[in-house]
Amino acid sequence: DDDSDGIFNNLDLCSNTPTGEAVNSDGCGESQLDDDTDGVMNDKDLCANTPIGTLVDASGCFTLSSGNFAIEVVSEACPNKNNGEISITATASYTYTTTINGVNYTFDNNNGVSAINLPPATYNICISVSGESYQQCYAVEVIEGSAVSGKSSVTSGKASIEIEQGTVPFTIYVNGEESFTTN
Repeated sequence: DDDSDGIFNNLDLCSNTPTGEAVNSDGCGESQLDDDTDGVMNDKDLCANTPIGTLVDASGCFTLSSGNFAIEVVSEACPNKNNGEISITATASYTYTTTINGVNYTFDNNNGVSAINLPPATYNICISVSGESYQQCYAVEVIEGSAVSGKSSVTSGKASIEIEQGTVPFTIYVNGEESFTTN
C-alpha cells in the first residue's frame, strides 16, 4: 500500500491518493472519480449523469461547439422598406427554439429559420436546446437601408457603373432585362 490509503497496490487504481483523503474500494478519492465518464471529475461536475458522448463544458454540463450556429443578417434594401432578414442554421442534431422580433421559432439542423420583413434595429436572440438547460445569446443588427447613388459612363460602347452608396445586393437591369446581381 504505497500511498497509505488502506487499499493494496494490486487493487489500487489511484496509487497516489493524498494522505488522509477518503477513498472508495478502488483506492480513488471522490474527487478523482468521473462516474458519468464525461471527462469532469465528480467534485467539479455540476451535471451528474450526463449521457455518454455528450459534449460538456468545464462544469460537466451540456454545451455545443462554438461554431454550431450560423447567423446571417440581411439589412434593409431601401429606406423605410422594413425588409431586413435574419436567418439561423445549426450543425448539431437537436431541436432548437428562439424568439426573433416577438415571434417564436422552432428549428433543427436540417431546417434553419428565417425571420423576414424586419425593421432596422438591434435584435437580441437567444437560442435554446429542447430538453437541455442550455442557452446561447447573440446581438445582431439589421441596418437601415440607404438611397442608391453612383456614377455611370459610356466609353467605346461599354457602360461603366460605380455605386458610391447603397445597400447590397444590387440587381442590374440592362434595357429592362435583369442582367446580374452584385454581392
